[in-house]
Amino acid sequence: MGERGATELKDEFDFSSLDPDRWEQLCFELIYERNRMVKTVDGHGGDEGIDAYVGSFDAPSVIYQFKYFRKTFGSDQVRQIKKSLEAAFSKRRGFRWVLMCSADPTPAATRALETLREEHPGVEIEYVFGSEIRAKLIETPKVRKRYYPDIQDQLEAAYLANGSNPLELIHKDARLLNNIIIDDRLKATVTTDGRNLMTVYELRPGVDEEVPLFRVESKTKRGYEALRALYRDGTPFTLSPDDVSLNPLVVFPDVPGGCDSIVACSLPDQRPASILLYPGDAEEWQTPIFVTLKTVKCGVEVGVRSNEEQQGCPIAIELEFPVCFNPHEMPTKFHVNIRPRYEGCTVKTARKGACFLAKLAETGRLGLCNPNDDPEDASYCTFKDLDVRDTWGNQAAFFEALYRVCQFFGANPVVDDSFKTEEFFDALVCFNQKLDMQGKELKGVLSFKAAGVNEERLREVDELGESALVFDETAWVDLFGKRYEAKVRIVSKGILTYTEVDGEPACEIEGKHCLYLDVVE
Repeated sequence: MGERGATELKDEFDFSSLDPDRWEQLCFELIYERNRMVKTVDGHGGDEGIDAYVGSFDAPSVIYQFKYFRKTFGSDQVRQIKKSLEAAFSKRRGFRWVLMCSADPTPAATRALETLREEHPGVEIEYVFGSEIRAKLIETPKVRKRYYPDIQDQLEAAYLANGSNPLELIHKDARLLNNIIIDDRLKATVTTDGRNLMTVYELRPGVDEEVPLFRVESKTKRGYEALRALYRDGTPFTLSPDDVSLNPLVVFPDVPGGCDSIVACSLPDQRPASILLYPGDAEEWQTPIFVTLKTVKCGVEVGVRSNEEQQGCPIAIELEFPVCFNPHEMPTKFHVNIRPRYEGCTVKTARKGACFLAKLAETGRLGLCNPNDDPEDASYCTFKDLDVRDTWGNQAAFFEALYRVCQFFGANPVVDDSFKTEEFFDALVCFNQKLDMQGKELKGVLSFKAAGVNEERLREVDELGESALVFDETAWVDLFGKRYEAKVRIVSKGILTYTEVDGEPACEIEGKHCLYLDVVE
């Protein structure tokens, strides 16, 4: 065999081989593998612009729309997308909208989609196109194998062929080696000088999760002490297979050869660990908080994991636990430090975090779960001295009121520190009072000054007995740097009386009153 350089080949996924129903099912399964809270609907009877959703159907937090375009993705397809978005908006507000398409858009379609996003500044809109979905398939081998099982077929053919040796076939085509790796989050690069062969396994592009390849176990006292020093102090070591063993966690081809030495060292800047947090029992709380924890300190006796750098998360959490020398055991006791962090989050996200903390203050119980695990398998810790019930409860009530105002205006702005001011609080209370009265018929006395009104005309109205009056005004509220206005109309029916105060008529109408609100565009 002649000399060959390093070879790298990747699988292609042809979505045109799927029909629209099969495509929608693929999209749903990709989402479900990462978020078990997602649900789907049967769109054949009219889906109201929803193919899948998180939360309740009438008030979802996330709406997914699946679009199957067999060939082109141009202006006609953008019109379909816009129609689906408008259908979702016709009955719901305050959600994140995610579009998943089987194709990549043309430049003109890309600009049109950006324009569509600009037309809805108060909504978080996310686009996931065909190329990104192909990358997600590589990251999700469980789904990929259900829709593109040809790799497994090649594996069986390679092993069943009489007299064939996978290693011999690798010399002819490096792609076969990639195909017979069971975990297709990995790729294989083969190099040879014509006599010796070297295979290097790496993560495929787009895979951002940790893929453990081996479990390391000590076989001698020397191996145990070396592993302990590595876990405790980050001390590197070079040992022989007589002291430590590597047990594969991924199925590799049966390549002959042995291991001469094992080298290990600690890695700084570890990748973040994803985790779901539940206040109280997981089965009773359907909206967990997603956090990504990084190691921020690892001393001799203590480790700290924190999400302090995570943008857009409404809580900051820090887990402090004793370092465990045995990799198969977890510490039974650890400390949890948690605090609200609303600034920099959207109002909807801040509300979710405030409600989470209010529930946590009520239960004093925190659940932790891997995002891909069943919530029933969550682990729990209990807070002994959590004296924040009134504080966190009041914060939840505040953000519920703020979220209500934002829903009225169809907005979801980013929170800044102005929410802490007395002026912001007073404006919020005033507008919520108007929302409370909207559309309700109230009985009582309405007082007002009639400046500039002809007194003779007031006297005539007074003599008529029951009167009907309409009052119009504009109410406004400043939501983090943007002014939102609403037209306020009060319709009153009753008996009008007036007196003169400081030279101006002071009027009262006793009867029934109704207030109406409408957004000023």
